[in-house]
Amino acid sequence: MGGGLGHLTRLKPFVQSALEAGHEVSLVVKELANIRAVYETMPHHVFQAPYETTPGCAITPISWPEMLMVRYGRSKKLSCFLEAWYSILDLVNPDLVIYDASPTALLASLEYSCMKWTVGGPFFMPRTDMPFVGIMPNASGTPDVKKRLHDSERTFLDVVNQALIQTGRSAIVNVKDIIEQIDKQLLTTIPELDYFGARSIGDYVGMPPSDVPGIALPPWPAAARLKVFAYLKIFPGWETFLEDMEAIGLPALIYTRDASNALKGKLKRHIFLESPASMDEVCSQADLVVHMAGSQTVARCLHAGVPQLLIGTGLEQIFTARAAEKIGAGLVLKPSQSGYGEQLEAAIALAKKGRIKFPKERREMLDGAYFNSHVRAFMQELSL
Repeated sequence: MGGGLGHLTRLKPFVQSALEAGHEVSLVVKELANIRAVYETMPHHVFQAPYETTPGCAITPISWPEMLMVRYGRSKKLSCFLEAWYSILDLVNPDLVIYDASPTALLASLEYSCMKWTVGGPFFMPRTDMPFVGIMPNASGTPDVKKRLHDSERTFLDVVNQALIQTGRSAIVNVKDIIEQIDKQLLTTIPELDYFGARSIGDYVGMPPSDVPGIALPPWPAAARLKVFAYLKIFPGWETFLEDMEAIGLPALIYTRDASNALKGKLKRHIFLESPASMDEVCSQADLVVHMAGSQTVARCLHAGVPQLLIGTGLEQIFTARAAEKIGAGLVLKPSQSGYGEQLEAAIALAKKGRIKFPKERREMLDGAYFNSHVRAFMQELSL
């Protein structure tokens, strides 16, 4: 359901395996324009996903129900999206639905008897093995926060039930009912990067492969203290950060779509790439990778053992960055008003220690082959 290519690449092995096995495949996506960039063989049917286009309310959620309430708000609006999903499900009449960050589709599926698998990272896969559904790491254990979690879960349940009743469906008793209808929960991460450690419900299937090719690396900047690669989006203070990198002798190879020509002209020691680089080359050559804490980039760097400097902006990336720092994969960049020199020196010290060793049995979960093998096994079971 996301706008990026990550959701489509995550579903690609399922689609390919199903097509090869002779199944009829329908794909429901938010960003139709990205399909041909990922899929060589198109599914039999493609549908535009129903999705919200108006901005949500400005709160920082501390749970999965609160995150959905940012969008749902009113049950009348939610009921319209449910009706759209009912139309798609009735038309397709599926034997199996695979959901990737598709909570409204899950709500719409409550009374359908098909098999249901979810696939995705911990941010979109709410835990049900804790006191409240889908608690996020920014929720403290204070009494006020516990009350907020309780109240928001009840409010969310009321909104969902009003929408279900408005569309002629039965109300649910508990928010967990939405999750407990799922037959397989496939977590595209490793237990160490799950926000509260290994969960008791769900299968860890490792990271999906990245099918996005990249250009070969040009020569690294001359006279740099380390080989630094940066994959950046704009964030508060990023010009100061890039200037501080140059000032302490860390000119980098940088891929970003957000740097103006004026900024590039001012930062003459950095080398700005026009296209994404090959991450295989980056991870084999770099001493330090600076990036926005996307889960796939974290995994690629972790698999190669290259130290990371992680910059989280969205909640999902912030939580991923903290989890990676906790297991020693790198350092999280903290916002600063006085400059980033000290944090960059700490990253240099980490990088000078060399490659970070990660347990062999976990490394295999990070390169895509582990994920693909599990997908093939699941789809073969389906075909028997």
